[in-house]
Parts: sequence; C-alpha cells; structure tokens
Amino acid sequence: MTPATVKNRFQHCFILLIVAISFMISISGLSFVVAQTTESETAYDLSETARRDRRYGIVEGKGGEGFRIPSQRPLVTAPVPPVPVPPPPTNPAPVSTPAPAVPSLPPTTAVRGSGSNIGSVTLLFNPLCLRVKEGTEFAQDIIINNPRGTGYDSAEFMIKYNPEYLSVVSFPYGAQPKTIESRIVPQKYPSAKIVANEVDEGKGIIRFKIVNPTGNFYHSGSIATIHWLAKKKTFGTKICYEFVSEKDQIGTAITQQTRDVLGAPGDPTDGVVSAIISID
Repeated sequence: MTPATVKNRFQHCFILLIVAISFMISISGLSFVVAQTTESETAYDLSETARRDRRYGIVEGKGGEGFRIPSQRPLVTAPVPPVPVPPPPTNPAPVSTPAPAVPSLPPTTAVRGSGSNIGSVTLLFNPLCLRVKEGTEFAQDIIINNPRGTGYDSAEFMIKYNPEYLSVVSFPYGAQPKTIESRIVPQKYPSAKIVANEVDEGKGIIRFKIVNPTGNFYHSGSIATIHWLAKKKTFGTKICYEFVSEKDQIGTAITQQTRDVLGAPGDPTDGVVSAIISID
C-alpha cells in the first residue's frame, strides 16, 4: 500500500468520525429538548390536577385512590328573635255563666209560711212536684215531718187547690160526700178520732182534723192521702196549706194542749211547704 493510499484512507476515517460525533451530539440535544418538554407538560398536568383537587376537596389516599374532604365551612344561621310571652294574670276574672231562664208559674193562691225551721214539726206533701197526664188519677200524701218526736194531741189542716185543673177522687171510691184517706193506724192510737174530713169541690178546699183526747201523737210520716184526678192541661197548679184567723174554723195547725208546735215556736203561720202539679 502506498503512502498516498494510507493517507487517503486515514482522512476518510477521520471525516466519518467527525460526522458520527456530530450526529451523536445532535441526537443528545434532541433528547434533552424532548425530555424538557415532557417534564414541563407533566409539571403542568400535575399543577392542574392539584388545583382541581384543591377546588373539589380531593386528596390522594392509599393506592392512589382519591377521596373527598367534607366541607369544613361553619353553618351560619340568621338569629331568631325571642317570642314575647305575656305575663300570667294576677287575678283572673271569673267566667260567669248566665243561668237558664225559668218560666214563671201561673198565679195561684200563695202559701203562707216558709217551713224553714229545721228540726221543728213541718207539714208538706209527697210528692212535692209531679208531672202527670191529663185524665189520669194519682195519689199524694200529707206528711207530718216530726224529727224530734214532739208530742201533739191535735193535727188539722186546710188545703187549697184549683178545681179547674184538679178534682178529688173520694175514698172509699164513690163515697159521698167526698172524703180523703186517713193513714193513722187505729191499733197504735186506739183513742184517735177524726173530727173533720170534707171536700168542697166548688171552692177547691179540703179540711181534715184528727185528735187524740187521751194522749199524744208522736207520729212522723203520712197522716192522710189525697187521691186526685188530673182534669185539664196546665204548666203548673199549686196545692198549698191555708191558715185561718177564725177561732172556730178548721185551718192549719198542730198543737199540744192548744200550744202551737208547727214550725217556729209562737208563729202560727209557719212550717208548711206547698206542692206543684204539672198536667200534660
């Protein structure tokens, strides 16, 4: 091989080496640019992801799984004004309920005496108030209320009623003149004597008197029974005891040796209670 050939080959190899080195340098620069670009893009992506996670409250957990952080913002509510409560009344006014209206009774003969002396001897009827049908018969007892067992030797009474609405049914039934039924037991008071038992239907008056000449009555309860016939409808008709001022007339009195024991002591017009009959 000639020296010129060796020289040419050497020059040719040197040129190839220069070209190869230049090519390698170019490849290295391109790789660096690509790496820088990729890293920049990755950093950009990561920053965008971090911003998004912070915005929506997401953090990375184990295994790369994301979970949401609940919002920690305090709940702000508007203040509610207090409701004023009125103080309780110190002295509440009582609620008054009006009483129902009571219809007035038709005018009748007024009773004399109150019968308000508790414990004293009183005269009343049983029943005191009764409602019956027109055309029916009913019985009503004359009651001597003697809670203290006061002794008396004479009991008399005059009863006033309205013959327009009531009529006396005689006892025994059909007897004439009309009489009422005595309830004094002869076996208990063998000397008792009925001295008056009469009915005046025209005036509406019943008179009855019983005496015990040899002793006292201590009777308390029914002393006689009136049998009535309801003649005509009425809201209420009164049956009452009447007193008389005439000495020899039978009125209403319970006495013990002429001493008044009916009602309040010394008051001859006391100690009686009236009755009212309503007829439908």
